[in-house]
Amino acid sequence: MGVVARRGVALTFVSVFRLGFVPVMPGTVGSFVGVCIAVALNHTHYLRPVLLVICFVLFSLSLIALEVVLKNISCGNKLVTTKHSGKYDTDPPYVIIDEVVGQLIALAIPAASEYISLPKMLLCFAFFRLFDILKPWPIRQIEKKISQKEGLRSLGIMFDDILAGLCAGVVVKLIMMAITKFF
Repeated sequence: MGVVARRGVALTFVSVFRLGFVPVMPGTVGSFVGVCIAVALNHTHYLRPVLLVICFVLFSLSLIALEVVLKNISCGNKLVTTKHSGKYDTDPPYVIIDEVVGQLIALAIPAASEYISLPKMLLCFAFFRLFDILKPWPIRQIEKKISQKEGLRSLGIMFDDILAGLCAGVVVKLIMMAITKFF
């Protein structure tokens, strides 16, 4: 496979089949893809392990693909260059594979058995988007620290969404536990 073909495949992967190029809220679109994957697998036995394996595979492939895309950005390719205030974005908006992985992690935590209800999925979706957009402490600080290290930019792009997914999943799980205990 040639260099141009590799870049195209990598870009298609990190933008989740080019869905990351939608003009409005591409991160939300990526999160919605994660929910759709969980819905499709919802009646599968052992939902949590299946979601976690998918997350691991997507995460691993994402790091490789992001390196190809980010190398392309540093070479100044106009197709994938996104400028914000004259600087290159640390997390380009068309890269939404990180949202898919983060959303799947958020859904895997409350999926204690083989089924997670639609209201729980929507709650996970809402909390994941909230944590992903606001990036409360320590998510933003960890993302900055990792992204600033040479050669770890792709890990920084992925890691903030992994942390947001963990936080969202834990919050939803705590809400579910509180509801069952007090109601």
